[in-house]
Amino acid sequence: MKNLIKWFLSLSRVSKRLLMILADSFTIILVLLSSFSLRLGEWYLPNGEIIYLLLVGPLVAIPIFIKKLRQAGCLLKGDKETTIIDKTIDLAS
Repeated sequence: MKNLIKWFLSLSRVSKRLLMILADSFTIILVLLSSFSLRLGEWYLPNGEIIYLLLVGPLVAIPIFIKKLRQAGCLLKGDKETTIIDKTIDLAS
């Protein structure tokens, strides 16, 4: 575990940002799949044109996250920041 932490801390800022964007993209795709599955009542595996929707989801959501959440900072500091985060999440979904 310590080696993993040291490795992560040794990465450049750009590498850490790209790693976070990849993790966010994976999470958005997983959330979209889960929402389809919950709506249909069974595990949904997309085929055809729905796959494009899953790939476009992160392309739409990540720029919103970067722009709006960057303004709010990493920590919640007050009502204004909380409102910005809420609006960002609403726009993404």
